[in-house]
Amino acid sequence: IILDEAHHVPASTFASVIDGMYARYRIALSGTMVRTDGKHVIFKDYFGPKIFKPPQSHTMNPVIKIVKTGIQLTPGATWVQKINGLLYDEDYQAFVAALAKVQITRGHSVLVVADRVEFLNKVKEHLGETCILVTGETTYEERKALIEQVETGEKMCIAGSRQIFSEGISVNRLSCVILSVPTSNPISLEQIIGRIMRMHPDKPQPVVLDLNFSSLAERKQNAARLAFYAGKGWEIENI
Repeated sequence: IILDEAHHVPASTFASVIDGMYARYRIALSGTMVRTDGKHVIFKDYFGPKIFKPPQSHTMNPVIKIVKTGIQLTPGATWVQKINGLLYDEDYQAFVAALAKVQITRGHSVLVVADRVEFLNKVKEHLGETCILVTGETTYEERKALIEQVETGEKMCIAGSRQIFSEGISVNRLSCVILSVPTSNPISLEQIIGRIMRMHPDKPQPVVLDLNFSSLAERKQNAARLAFYAGKGWEIENI
């Protein structure tokens, strides 16, 4: 049995499928063998203790550009309320789109990631025909055709759902990602930034636009991301 994206195996459906198959060899494939809930400790129960980890290759290290937005998310609000207030703000939608336009003029193929389809739609509207929209509502056939337009250079930006672009999609031409939603989850960061690190002959050095926010909780997240980047040895700039 070979299971791709094997970090999902602690989920009940995956676990029951694997446990219901009797095979002498079980092979797990994953780029993120650590889970924030700690359940990665049970991977060996499904696949055994032996781990093969290849050296990093065919990737390009990104430059991290810190964008201090000066935006303070709603104090005292729930996390969902904070994110809704941010992503449904028309000025913020236009701001993110403007950042993407600048990077496009510099020759980058840009990925804007977020969790709200309405926000992604608005960013696409601001960017016009150069941008495609990829969300959970996009069928596999549509997604394949749209991504091909980015790979050929016909389109220069993807407004995409974070859940989709965290794993399972490879668009090697992408060279810039805009982190439009605050987070401190290192697994999510590694997955998303990994989308722009793959080698491509027509690709400039990858760039991550890390949007910093000013509220106390978000400042802690800013610091956690900065520590993550520093731990990777990536170049960091303030702009």
